[in-house]
Amino acid sequence: MKAMVKHSVKVTGEVQISGSKNVVLPVICAALLTNKTVTLYNVPNIKDVEILIEIIKSIGVNVKYLRHKQILKIKAKKVNHIILNNKINKLRGSYYLIGVLLARYNKCITTFPGGCNFTDRPIDYHIDAFKQLGYLVKNNRNFIFINKFKERNNEIKLLNKSVGASINTILSCCYIKEEVVIKNISLEPEVLEIIEFIKLMGKKINIAQNQLFIKGEIIHRDIHFNIVSDRIEAGSYALLAASTQTSSIRLINAPVKYMYSVLEVLKKLGLIVNVEQDIIEVKKIKKINPIDLEIFEYPSFPTDLQQILSVVLLTSNGISKIKDNIYINRISQIKELNKLDGHIHFINNEILIYPSVLKGGIVSAHDLRCAFALIVAGVISSNETIIDNFDIVLRGYEKIIEKLKKIGIEIKIYI
Repeated sequence: MKAMVKHSVKVTGEVQISGSKNVVLPVICAALLTNKTVTLYNVPNIKDVEILIEIIKSIGVNVKYLRHKQILKIKAKKVNHIILNNKINKLRGSYYLIGVLLARYNKCITTFPGGCNFTDRPIDYHIDAFKQLGYLVKNNRNFIFINKFKERNNEIKLLNKSVGASINTILSCCYIKEEVVIKNISLEPEVLEIIEFIKLMGKKINIAQNQLFIKGEIIHRDIHFNIVSDRIEAGSYALLAASTQTSSIRLINAPVKYMYSVLEVLKKLGLIVNVEQDIIEVKKIKKINPIDLEIFEYPSFPTDLQQILSVVLLTSNGISKIKDNIYINRISQIKELNKLDGHIHFINNEILIYPSVLKGGIVSAHDLRCAFALIVAGVISSNETIIDNFDIVLRGYEKIIEKLKKIGIEIKIYI
């Protein structure tokens, strides 16, 4: 799929923010911990959700997805611990099924998870945690084999503050009645949301000094849970507004409680930001300021928005620097932006961004956030921009074409 994006001098209107991609995927997997019905609300109609539904159906889970109502019903009475579905290698978030299956059956056989290839992201941190829990992990070129083989430790120390490893370790502990302590836990919003979901199953979870304490039995009962709105989607559209000459947009149903660092960066850029309950209003009336930004774990500015911010800073009135300490090599946008006459470079693990006038041209999206970054590049380019591999953006942005057109962006899709 290709997209053609035309230059625009402003964006105006409202954007309805959808349910969070990075929350809904682990919650769908966690729903397999109980044999009762789990009903999820505000589920985004995105490609990643569609793929995960196919995967869990293939291992015996009953699923009913009411797309028009954004409601997903899941019942996992019996689940196969062997996952052979070839969709696994298209979805990195499928690795949460490993933790769930280890909890339920103490064993799992699956293929390696896929997803965006913006950098090497092995699941070593997950595997190390499973080993600390007493699992034997083997793999060949195609499959991962995990079985229980010794007594577990009741204290797990994660090698890194990884969102994925934190969630997967929590999931794998959910059938352990005794207290387990998980040290060096990530406290990103996605982890906090999965904790709230698991508490509904009766697990007792407390957090203190970067340690998580989890104990108690799973109570099998029907569960209703609302997926929080997507902070990365909200930030993406806010940054799009920052890129044009003038703008005035309202982000409806925004997860404000998780967005303070994003709002602070928008203000440093020189935008006018107003917040009222779950509505964020962003206005731009002047050229943006250059900034120096270093990205760490939450509550720092999200790494998922780094690529998009780097495009916006091309329109500033000075040189900017970004250092992403989470994913240092998340830089697939740089080569593409330079094709459009952007002056942006990666030197000594920092992204250096110089004021540039983009000319338009042909570029390719290498990963999800790179795709949105190139949409922004198309909007600020003087001529039309063609984006190859555009369908990757559908993995994480619901109704993106409709939303873009609604705020004044000229975009056309070619199959």
